Amino acid sequence: MPKRHDLALSLGLILTFGAANYAAAALPTALGFSALPNTKIRSVCAADHGFPQVGGNDGCPGITLAWNGGVFDTARNRMIVWGGGHRDYEGNEIYAINLDTQTIERITDPGLPTASSCTEAIAGGTQPNSRHTYDGIEYVPGADKMFVFGGSLACSTGEFGADTWMFSFATKTWQRMNPSGTNPRAIPGIVTAYDPNTGLVFLYDDLFFYSYNPSTNAYTRLTSVQQAIGYHLNATIDPVRKKFIMVGFDSVAGGGRVWSVDIAPGSTYSLQQVATNGGSAIIGTLYPGVAYDPVADRIVGWSDNTPNVVYSLNLDTRQWTATSASGGPTPAGNGTHGRWRYSPTSNAFVLVNRVDDDVLIYRASTAGGGAPDTQAPSTPTALAASAVSSTQVNSSWSPSTDNVGVTGYRVYRCPGAGCLPSVLAASPTGTTFTDTGLLAATTYRYAVTAVDAAGNASGLAAAVGVTTPAGSGGGGSSADADFAARCSAAGVVTCVAFDNTTTDIVNNLTVFPDAAGNIRAGLDTTQKTSGAGALRFDLPPPPHGGANIGGSWTLQSAGVFGRTFSENSTFYVQFRQRLSSEMATNSWGGATWKTVIFHYNNTTCGAIELTTSNYYGAPLAQMNTDCGARHMYTTLDGSTYTESPPLLQQQGDYTQCAYGSVSAANCFYWPANEWVTVYYKIHVGTWDQPNSSVEVWAAREGSTAYKQFVRVPNIALSCNTDPCSASPGKQQGYNNLTFTPYMTGLSSSTGPATTAHMWIDELVISTQPIAAPLAALAPRPMPPTSVTAQ
Repeated sequence: MPKRHDLALSLGLILTFGAANYAAAALPTALGFSALPNTKIRSVCAADHGFPQVGGNDGCPGITLAWNGGVFDTARNRMIVWGGGHRDYEGNEIYAINLDTQTIERITDPGLPTASSCTEAIAGGTQPNSRHTYDGIEYVPGADKMFVFGGSLACSTGEFGADTWMFSFATKTWQRMNPSGTNPRAIPGIVTAYDPNTGLVFLYDDLFFYSYNPSTNAYTRLTSVQQAIGYHLNATIDPVRKKFIMVGFDSVAGGGRVWSVDIAPGSTYSLQQVATNGGSAIIGTLYPGVAYDPVADRIVGWSDNTPNVVYSLNLDTRQWTATSASGGPTPAGNGTHGRWRYSPTSNAFVLVNRVDDDVLIYRASTAGGGAPDTQAPSTPTALAASAVSSTQVNSSWSPSTDNVGVTGYRVYRCPGAGCLPSVLAASPTGTTFTDTGLLAATTYRYAVTAVDAAGNASGLAAAVGVTTPAGSGGGGSSADADFAARCSAAGVVTCVAFDNTTTDIVNNLTVFPDAAGNIRAGLDTTQKTSGAGALRFDLPPPPHGGANIGGSWTLQSAGVFGRTFSENSTFYVQFRQRLSSEMATNSWGGATWKTVIFHYNNTTCGAIELTTSNYYGAPLAQMNTDCGARHMYTTLDGSTYTESPPLLQQQGDYTQCAYGSVSAANCFYWPANEWVTVYYKIHVGTWDQPNSSVEVWAAREGSTAYKQFVRVPNIALSCNTDPCSASPGKQQGYNNLTFTPYMTGLSSSTGPATTAHMWIDELVISTQPIAAPLAALAPRPMPPTSVTAQ
């Protein structure tokens, strides 16, 4: 998990207007629109209160004007507004309007520095760049997080993002998710809606329909045939009829449309036009606000084209009903998106129209005017859990009842006997759950709650605990489950197990020969850390091919990372490495041998290149870049990159490893005959500016304690073009990895008396820190985030 921090504390004070002066009060009960006094976003807008650099071309009005939406936090009865983007507004802060206290606050400050280019992430890669959100954000109640996909990024050209982010309201932190599966395309006008029945977020790009599962962090493309729609639409879900409904002007169809997709189990997810009567004013609107009212059982819409009229749609009769609504706001333009939402707690609609308008609530007898559904389902009973293997637990419970109807359940999991249920494991509609990918010999606790369409949740069923049996040991089930758990962690983009010769280790596809054309790498099924095997390089005695003595492993055609890490991004790499004594203790005639290279495309010797190696024949672990022209050295206090002595050749936990004092007593040497976990954190700042950093830790075999041996802050990393700001160099970055025992300066007549070996296993690449392997306790320890000096 990423290091937790409170953005409000680290970036500045939360601005709350009236929180100290207003106690909880009943909302207005008058029909039509009613304003909540002193709830203008302008009163707490970041650009006007301490952060003028985020104002963009529009200043504070860009928060709502720039095609941005909102979500409704049902856990706290709050309307959430987020967005900016393109050249309109560059702040990524979040605003909340609390209906219970009738106050507005800025719950986060903008991440700084703002983007200097069309980059997905800012603030050191920890936060999303500001963007036009369109309808691409949703609140996920079970996770208590805000889902974000795509949008037009804050930059001069307004390019569209393709990443998925989640914001935790509990910790006030962002997480870049990097989901598995087929991700949606980066296009304007993304349409999303959260389904309370399944706990999934459904999403339409302009061709295909998708679901996103927050519990597994995975997308599924639900349609294989293109079903084109235009943009200018917004969506909601009717949880009773199990329909995904889109309303608005369709730029492809050239007119107003109501589209429907059946999301019930067994659906083919085909796109269907709903021919409705009336409502042409709302249907023909660009980006109208649409939401489902569970009390009136209607789709309810509003647009500032007709600010004093609210429309409700009966899907059974396909009839729109227009209701006059006094007190509507001043038209703003550019659509309402998700800034029109229904509050089940207050049984009212909420509208945020402009930053200079107070927030409005709306009541009408035809749209939420009846008594709200405030009755929660009964608490599930007879919860039972059983371990069917060392990695799987099955659970079941008796069904709950409700005055309207139970729509689903939420299952919570927490590892460890002393931990309360806290992690949403699944949101099934039925009364069973199968939990897989668990650790052997580990205790898990489960609890379950029932939910209805109005968002009411029952109490938690009494938690039950179960312990998975021990695995086979010796790199068996326990080690396999551990690696599977790390591969399924948040932020993981690539995992390679090195278990087969079908995909992991393939001659001339991932494995390449030595200088003489001999394949020197392959699958070793006897020396491994998990699974069926590991990657092994064989380094033969002389005579041999010289420097390229063992060949290499990489993905030359596509790159191992699965994405490119360019400016203002951070990536993490973890793998297990083992050296035979013939390799670790041989001087190799003073040659510098390598273990791994991070690089761009197929260029392993260039500007975008970070190489891990030894130091001129000694097994001193070190790194360099620019094809060996610059090493990861710092001044003696470890604060600044330098290549001029006096300097530290290693840093972090090795503060005595100074140039001229290199020894096994005060430096980290690669050990022989041990599986060592090597862990990297690489932050790419701005190309050619001293704001990047390189950090590396190692954990010896049998230990989960990492010791840092590279800690180089304030280093300038370069791209492969000059100037780096010119396209396409701006898009270059680290996207590939090569494992190789390449030995610079090795003579073909120098080497070991018997064949030397280097093994690699369990490669994990991620955008978030990953836990240490095979830690005995839960939760498993993370790599250290600060240096412990010896």
